[in-house]
Amino acid sequence: QQLKSEQYRVQLAAFRATRDADRARARLESKYGKLLREVEVVPPTPTQKMTTVSSAPMTQKDAEAACGTLKKEHQHCEVVKG
Repeated sequence: QQLKSEQYRVQLAAFRATRDADRARARLESKYGKLLREVEVVPPTPTQKMTTVSSAPMTQKDAEAACGTLKKEHQHCEVVKG
């Protein structure tokens, strides 16, 4: 119920080329898939020109906890809404 009204993602990387994002997704999925449930390639929006590699949608609390764990493993991440 909370996930429906409040969707956040853990953004791991951004690329100009979809091919590069696909490669990164495969690598990050194998490394962090259990923590993030799923790693997805998110196409660019009209305002954002980059293709991003992010977690599946989750609550803000879960996204912040997952990103905190990733940062301890020296993996760049950012919690984003949407």
